[in-house]
Amino acid sequence: MHNVRAHYELADRIRTARTSAAMSQRALADAVGCDRTTMSRIERATSSPRFDLIVRIAKALDVTVAALVRDR
Repeated sequence: MHNVRAHYELADRIRTARTSAAMSQRALADAVGCDRTTMSRIERATSSPRFDLIVRIAKALDVTVAALVRDR
């Protein structure tokens, strides 16, 4: 159960950071080298990003990886 909750929290943190940065899903997807539908799936928690993609997302959003994956 913990992993499922963490998966949804990661999705929410990515979406929150993206909207705070006033970035569209397409702009973020372009910045990290994936397509918009992949970014949508990540933000809806229907797809799990690999760690290397999480690193690229964090860099594009100017946040730390820890800020996206931290456990509360």
